[in-house]
Amino acid sequence: MARQTTIRMLQKDLSKNGIVQYIFKPPNDTESGWISANTVEFFNEVTTLYGLCIDDVNRKSFQPGEGFPKSMLYTWDRKVETNLKDFSFLTGPQYLALTFSWIESLMRDESLFPQDNENPNIFSPDFSCVIKDVYKELLRSYSILYQLYDECIVDHPSSHASENTIEAHKELNRCFKHFIYFALEWNLIDFKGADARPLYHRITKLKKKFDAEVKEFEEDSKRKEAQMNINLQKIHAI
Repeated sequence: MARQTTIRMLQKDLSKNGIVQYIFKPPNDTESGWISANTVEFFNEVTTLYGLCIDDVNRKSFQPGEGFPKSMLYTWDRKVETNLKDFSFLTGPQYLALTFSWIESLMRDESLFPQDNENPNIFSPDFSCVIKDVYKELLRSYSILYQLYDECIVDHPSSHASENTIEAHKELNRCFKHFIYFALEWNLIDFKGADARPLYHRITKLKKKFDAEVKEFEEDSKRKEAQMNINLQKIHAI
């Protein structure tokens, strides 16, 4: 698929209340089912965003310990199938590859990501703990992605960054906003922990926007409901 087409598919509706309306659970969905389905979407977005910058990333030679957010070095301790033999000193791209493989393996587990996610009894008792681990790794993935995009676009604008990668950087911001909003609403990330530190300023700004937009969305929903009740009363009065 052409990069431009992929970028267009990633684009979110960022009009007023555009993202906020997508974080709330529909009435007929279960909480676990709603979180599970959205987690698949967030994972697909992260892998797609990495795919959009992969050509530019591959032009840069990463040494062990490079490609991570500044002052951060992630180590891998989860079970995953890989050809790597030493997990002690990875590059950012290697860490992403391990993360993607690990999450893909989880997605084959029907007790975590079932096809029929409307049945609350189908989910594993460990669902909440495992999902929070997934969001921890997705947050780390975003931290690495921002670092990789910045290294390719900001540090080497003429020799490394393609026009499509610059456009993809905008979609990175859009997808990250949706991800953080959802995690805030469903309490899926420890925002006071070390993993939130690399994106602290971005997250802080999004938290403020989130509170304001949720409040505005709820007030707008109340106004619409009140107007609907008025309209119904008028119809009954005829």
